Amino acid sequence: MTGLDTNTLVRIFIEDDPEQYGKVKEFLQTLTPESPGYVSLIALIELAWVLRSRYPLNKAQLIQCLERLLKYPELVIEDHMAVTFGLHRFSQFKADLPTASSNG
Repeated sequence: MTGLDTNTLVRIFIEDDPEQYGKVKEFLQTLTPESPGYVSLIALIELAWVLRSRYPLNKAQLIQCLERLLKYPELVIEDHMAVTFGLHRFSQFKADLPTASSNG
């Protein structure tokens, strides 16, 4: 299992650098459900922070990105059930996702 860092995750959704996007796209094609990529909770939190601060996605766009990530059969998401639950709460209420700026 190969861990995916925040930069790799960002490139799945943001195509601002064609060369980097192409490399990530090629890398993702090497992953399979039998040999998946691993996404840690920290990488997910960093992804949400980057998408909201560097690429100002609105709440609906952020939810769409994270839901899409959860559906990749080639990825193992750390504590998948908790992430799914948290994302559901985030989409239904005025709750926020934890980010680096939420820590005070």
